[in-house]
Amino acid sequence: MNDDRRTGVPGDATPAAGDARPGGRSSPARAAGGPRRLSERVKRKGGRGALAVFVIANLALGAAAAWWFTRPEEQRQAAIDKLAPGVGGRATAAGLAFGLLVVLAIVVLPGARAATAALARAQHWCRTRPMGLRILLFPVEAVVGLLWFLAQCLFAVDAIAILVTAAAFLLYVIRIAKPEMFTFLPGPR
Repeated sequence: MNDDRRTGVPGDATPAAGDARPGGRSSPARAAGGPRRLSERVKRKGGRGALAVFVIANLALGAAAAWWFTRPEEQRQAAIDKLAPGVGGRATAAGLAFGLLVVLAIVVLPGARAATAALARAQHWCRTRPMGLRILLFPVEAVVGLLWFLAQCLFAVDAIAILVTAAAFLLYVIRIAKPEMFTFLPGPR
């Protein structure tokens, strides 16, 4: 009863007892770990993990290239001759499937998620206006609601496309070594 700590009431300028953010304001999404958790972790760590992966991948690529080009010409040609005909085309098809998978997963999916979040915020803003203004904003709210629904549908289609592209990538990779398998896939034989 005689607790002197502030409770973090909305509009209160001091943080609540367990609130780590300055100003005491905390959104429910942040409290639950929300959508910004990964980006905040990257900011805190300074992106060191991504930099390490980038450096290691490039070092491995450089080492493989150095190993290949330091081999005598006869050994390199013998290795190339052992490959089945058309393997370069099949590898290119697998690479294209992988590139599409990366674009869908890293660019399109987060973009669709951001669009749905922004449209949900706009819809919430319309719903929190006074009744008279809300009546005037009803057409805007209806359009935003329709766009939100379409963005949700596109998000689902993108998620399915990611799964299909991942399966196609795996099938193309198998087909590099076994060209007689999966003949239904488009691309070089």
